[in-house]
Amino acid sequence: KEKEFFATVKKMASKLQDIEMQQSRTRDDADKFKSRSTQMGQLYDDLVARVEILADENGQLTSRILELETNETEYKEELLLNRYMREDYDTLQKSTEDAMKLATGMTEHMSKFVNDHKATVADYENKLELLNEELDAMELAQEDVVRELEAIREENEVLRTQFREAESFYKKGSK
Repeated sequence: KEKEFFATVKKMASKLQDIEMQQSRTRDDADKFKSRSTQMGQLYDDLVARVEILADENGQLTSRILELETNETEYKEELLLNRYMREDYDTLQKSTEDAMKLATGMTEHMSKFVNDHKATVADYENKLELLNEELDAMELAQEDVVRELEAIREENEVLRTQFREAESFYKKGSK
C-alpha cells in the first residue's frame, strides 16, 4: 500500500508539474498576445496619423484642383494662342486627374486597412479573453490538485501513524 501511495503521490506531483508548465506557457502566450495587441494599437495610432496627413494632402489637392478648374477658362484662351503651351496644359490636366484618382484610391485603401485592422484587434482581444479564461480554469484545477495532494498527505500521515502503532504492537506481542 505504501508503494501504491508513493506512486499516486508521484503521479499527482507529475500532474501538478504538467499543470504548472501549461500555466506558464499560457501566461507566456497571454503576454505575447498583450504585447501584440499593444503593438497593433500603436500601429493603429500611426495609421490614423497617416490617414490624417493624407486627408490634409487630399484637401490641399482638392483645393488646388478647384483653383485649377477656376483658372482653366483663363488658361484655355492663353493656351490656344501658343501651341507649345498646349502640351503643358494636357500634362497638367492629366496630372490633376491622376492626383484626384490617387487621393480617392488612397482614402479607400486606408479605410479598408483601418477596418481590417479593427477586425484583427478584435480577434486578438477575443483570443486573449479565451486564454485568460483557460488560465483561470487551469488555476482552479491546480487548486483542486493541491487540495487533493494535501488530503493524500494527511491520509499518508494517518497511515504511517497506524503502521507505527501496528509495528509497535507486533513487536510487543512477539517478545
